[in-house]
Amino acid sequence: MGWSAYSQSMAVPHLMSSFVVFRATAASARVAAWLGAAEDTRDADVALTDELLLPAYDARVRSGATFRVLPSECFSAHGVTGSVAQAAMAFESVRDERRGEYKAPRSGEDPNAILTTETFDDARRVVLRDGPISDGDANGNCAAIDPKERIGPAPRKLRLIAEPTGPFPVACAEFPDLCAVVSKVANEKRQVLAAVSNSNILYMLGLFVDSLKSSNITNAVVVALDAKTAAWCKQRDVPYYHRELTSLTGSTDNHATSGLKFRVLHEFLSVGVSVLLSDVDVVWMRNPFGGTRAARGELGVVKTHTDETAIYGDADVEGMTDGWDDVSAYGFDFFGTNRVPTRRLVARNSGLFYLSATHEARRMVQRLAERVATEKNTWDQTAYNEEQVYLWSSDAGAAGGGGPAPAGVSQRVMNYMCFQNTKYLFRYMRYDNRLYDGAKGRSLRPVSAHVNYHPEKPQRMVSLIAQYLNNEIDAIGKWSWSEGMASGKACTARPSEKGKPTPKTSSGLFETVKARAVAMAGRGVSGTWAGHSGFVLSDDGGLKTPWGEGTWGAIPTLGTAEAGGTDRLFFDFAGTKHMVEGFTTEKQKGGELFMTSVRCADGEKVEIVL
Repeated sequence: MGWSAYSQSMAVPHLMSSFVVFRATAASARVAAWLGAAEDTRDADVALTDELLLPAYDARVRSGATFRVLPSECFSAHGVTGSVAQAAMAFESVRDERRGEYKAPRSGEDPNAILTTETFDDARRVVLRDGPISDGDANGNCAAIDPKERIGPAPRKLRLIAEPTGPFPVACAEFPDLCAVVSKVANEKRQVLAAVSNSNILYMLGLFVDSLKSSNITNAVVVALDAKTAAWCKQRDVPYYHRELTSLTGSTDNHATSGLKFRVLHEFLSVGVSVLLSDVDVVWMRNPFGGTRAARGELGVVKTHTDETAIYGDADVEGMTDGWDDVSAYGFDFFGTNRVPTRRLVARNSGLFYLSATHEARRMVQRLAERVATEKNTWDQTAYNEEQVYLWSSDAGAAGGGGPAPAGVSQRVMNYMCFQNTKYLFRYMRYDNRLYDGAKGRSLRPVSAHVNYHPEKPQRMVSLIAQYLNNEIDAIGKWSWSEGMASGKACTARPSEKGKPTPKTSSGLFETVKARAVAMAGRGVSGTWAGHSGFVLSDDGGLKTPWGEGTWGAIPTLGTAEAGGTDRLFFDFAGTKHMVEGFTTEKQKGGELFMTSVRCADGEKVEIVL
């Protein structure tokens, strides 16, 4: 998939608070007590729906009560019933206290319009709870919020497969090879980070493993789907579980491989280990389980950093979201067909989620494994979200066609500023001056970044590793928030008269550099490119370098669609295009002009001195 401005979303009709059957359970009692005591102005249907359908997030906890909706054939409100199968939606009016006054439309809203919200206060408040982003360790707080500070009914106790005080791992007669791996790799809390991979993506797997090691995540294991991947892991001393599986279609591409993970996860949960499942196009920057990591700071000084756990562990499923702000990630109101009110939220990503080793989580992945093995056209992420959001009706089981009761998992969505997707990272975080200052090398440090929205997966991973693990200032700045390099069209735009500056494309920067070139020619001196002398500019647009002749001039500024209206220069030689923006003058070095060139093909930067 290439760059996509779109994402999948889920919508569920409001539950009717006027007709509810509560079973005599502790979870039901907590829900009733919380809703009865809550001092808010929300509609009762909205409050009940949020408590039972929407996931917990940050300090906001949910009871974890399971539920079933009464059959629509027998029970309906106002003569209409709601449909849950709706596509992604974005609209100007969102009934949410974060969005202000809401005006209900007369008919259902367009399910495919673009969601335009950009509301970040909830998530930002969490990561900045220790103060503003600055230097050193002042790079944000992604630790799980203390249980004493959480809000909502107490979550139900998790029904663990292996009792905390009992033997571990369990079911080893059935899964001896996995037990041998888990016994060596799992941490003291019986947790592992697992990634499923085949030999098609070994380069990305290498980048993924590099980030694990830099973040000191020692309880990680690679599930090797073929012998070549297993040998790769063994050679590099990477813990692995060799488990050869074949997708329904026989394909070994990214999506086909992704669907196999549910069979593997069923095995992991069966032996009693909780799993943080990660795709390999994820860069890890903190230890999500907590622990120390070494980082090289200024002047090569190695410092030890301590990460607190970012995993809450109070739900069966804790998942990363494809949402990019509070509204899209945590849920909002939406009027569907026949103006049926629904709650809607952007899908959680099936490439990064945490499963507590509970009976409910295992039942969910068992259902998912069965679905991806039999439903040829079902995307694993769609099924993953359906099992948590849609398939709870009393008259609709797996795939909506009847079947066993849903798993009844309790849910939590991860903070999208800590477990980032690349739409949020490149489109929003980089331009939030409270979280990012590229020039000063200051940034919120997330736990992870999943390169799920962009096609240049390994290339962006390299930049993320360079910046967050190797301390290169603003290494991610060369990438566009959409597809390709940030310089994009501006870097490759050229004057209409090929290779020669024209009056329409002349600029203040061009005239300054041209005057310097004339002065240098009069003295018989040359400039340098990346430290190499012999770099000579002529006032007619010619260029001589140690690598051959070329051309230079002003990049067009009138066509903003091409060049963005910014004053820039181009330097083309050896079949390669380069771009320069601005200069600095160093008086202590004789008044030379210092410019930074960006190579259009890959964003590599070098210094030019005239």
